[in-house]
Amino acid sequence: MANILIVDDHPDNRNLLLSLLRYGGHELSEAADGAEALALVRRERFDLVVTDVLMPRVDGYELVRRLRADTQVAQPRIIFVTATYFEDEAATLARACGVRHFMLKPIEPQTFLDLVAAVLAEPVPAADVSQASEQVVDEHLRLLTDKLHRHVAQLEQLNRELDQRVAERTRELQAANR
Repeated sequence: MANILIVDDHPDNRNLLLSLLRYGGHELSEAADGAEALALVRRERFDLVVTDVLMPRVDGYELVRRLRADTQVAQPRIIFVTATYFEDEAATLARACGVRHFMLKPIEPQTFLDLVAAVLAEPVPAADVSQASEQVVDEHLRLLTDKLHRHVAQLEQLNRELDQRVAERTRELQAANR
């Protein structure tokens, strides 16, 4: 039996992972973001942290960077489970942070449970301040910025489509009123 922390800003995602792991008899805790997770990890020893990447306040990369840099904290194993942006770059950045296990949502339950079992069988990592390099931080910011730009472009496209629909409906109403 392991002590596992699930970190995700979406309650449905947390509940799914908690439900899957509950059958294994694990001790389970949950956090809505990395800041909450950091507070829990500083109070309690976890064997494994399963975390989303993109979350408010403190995201998954920053969570891991802070955990690995804190020699006062028992170092848990980490799995990223995320609906991520730029899969290859995100996995590379995860490895640079010291996270070797990365699973994309939507997860396949048995694959997730198999991964958890395999990770729990691995040795516990040691704290390593070198993994918190400036290059990792810069790459993380670049990925976040790229995702933000992509979402802004999508919103701009949706606004253009909405403007076209409003103009069409206005013309239809004007024609009907005549």
